[in-house]
Amino acid sequence: MMRKLFVGLTAVLLLLLAAPRVSAYEPVYGSESEAIQAETERLVENRYKPGSYPVTISYRVNGAVMTRDVMVTVKSDAAVVVGNIVIDAHSFMVTVAEAASFTDADWIERAQAYAWQTDTGAEIPIAIVDHGQVKTEPGEYWVMFGANESITIQVKATVVMASTSEDNKISSVNDVWFETYYDNPGSQEFLGSEAIFFDILKVSAIFMLLIPLLFLIIQYLWTSKAMRAVLDFMDKNNKKRE
Repeated sequence: MMRKLFVGLTAVLLLLLAAPRVSAYEPVYGSESEAIQAETERLVENRYKPGSYPVTISYRVNGAVMTRDVMVTVKSDAAVVVGNIVIDAHSFMVTVAEAASFTDADWIERAQAYAWQTDTGAEIPIAIVDHGQVKTEPGEYWVMFGANESITIQVKATVVMASTSEDNKISSVNDVWFETYYDNPGSQEFLGSEAIFFDILKVSAIFMLLIPLLFLIIQYLWTSKAMRAVLDFMDKNNKKRE
């Protein structure tokens, strides 16, 4: 009986030590598609800029928990996808002065035009910038960006007649939009305390099993010693009688 109990408790301890670590920040989803969707929403909520990011997902398949690494893509509704290449950009505002002086790099920066590969997350340079329709007078015009001839995106550029003070205001608006929606990949929740809590919980569970196990072992050894002493005493008495 004692041996069976010892073997059972040892097996439970080994299972606890070998169990995969799935903490509060790595939830187990019902399916792979649900996991990918949830991780995508998490990145969007944390304002990751458009791109593809490696994440680890855990989901159930026939009762078993599967864990693997996948690429999750963040993009706007206007993004154009061709195969494993995505190009994204947003409508923007410029002044008449900017429209007259902008270089290709300026147009790319203002529209936040960005192209990448979804399987690796690698950036693809914007090779095409067509702002030929834009005039140096107030109005709305189309600007085209492209990674190559087969994958392009068009966004609206609003040209406004602005004074120096309004100029600064427009630039500030664009900068805030860029800062808020594209420049904060590090806006992630702090997860260290959850990991520590999980470790404490795991260690506590192990100790809760170890304490009674040690108690039973000590009791078994003490009982065995006492039984041997009794048997030795009885043997000595029997020998004396003989």
